[in-house]
Amino acid sequence: MKKIFVLFVAAVLILSLMSCKRSNKEPSETEETTTAQATTETETTTEEETPTETATETETETEDETEKETRPEAAYVGDWWALVKGMAYCLTLSEDGTYTAGFPMLYGDPETGTWTLEQGLIRLDDSETNELGIYEDRLKSYYLDVFFTREEVHDYVPGEVLSETDPGSFYGYWVSAYVDVDGIPVPAKDLGENTDIYIEDTKAALGGDYFGDAVADFEFRDNMLVQSFGEETPLTVKMQLQDDTLMRLTISPEGQDEIVLYLVYSGPEELL
Repeated sequence: MKKIFVLFVAAVLILSLMSCKRSNKEPSETEETTTAQATTETETTTEEETPTETATETETETEDETEKETRPEAAYVGDWWALVKGMAYCLTLSEDGTYTAGFPMLYGDPETGTWTLEQGLIRLDDSETNELGIYEDRLKSYYLDVFFTREEVHDYVPGEVLSETDPGSFYGYWVSAYVDVDGIPVPAKDLGENTDIYIEDTKAALGGDYFGDAVADFEFRDNMLVQSFGEETPLTVKMQLQDDTLMRLTISPEGQDEIVLYLVYSGPEELL
């Protein structure tokens, strides 16, 4: 009996030793999985920390282009239009910080200068008296007291003449802006029309192809200045105000169709 017991104990010890030896040689499935994950994470981290040189250059170029396109001044570069003294007026803001401004339909060189964007205002020629306020998609000229928009201004549509005025309202220097052609106002410069008139009280100095250099006394009646010229080819001239800065000039040669011009007020120059 003792012999059998001893053999049983010896067999149990041998089996235990064999099991421990196998456990030391072969890792478990859990250990294998953990090791594989750690290796993969190490490789991924290494790749993310060393981006290629080409990718870095591309990102830098994109950032530079975005900065150039979104700088505040870029939103205001281009043409801005308004009606000034009854005529189309264009203000062009250039990317290089310069501007041009003037009446496209009149003779003469446009005004030029520089512009800057400061504290939410566009300043022309670094002058506090010539500033433009920004109102969403419009610019407000405090100097001209008009709003500029991106929409191009085209033909002027004449309004009604003033029903109440006086001789003093005509005072000043007036230059031709439009010629009526079959009921449509056409820019005077497109037709080579160059009439200009200086008025003081009821006396006027008239220039241009229709008058040469004439000086005449006009009669004020029915809210207009009227005068007749010539003996061989008589003509009647009438001047009527449409507003403080726009005058309708009607030239009526005897036996011919009348000629209608629209003149804009240019200033209080003293020529008489």
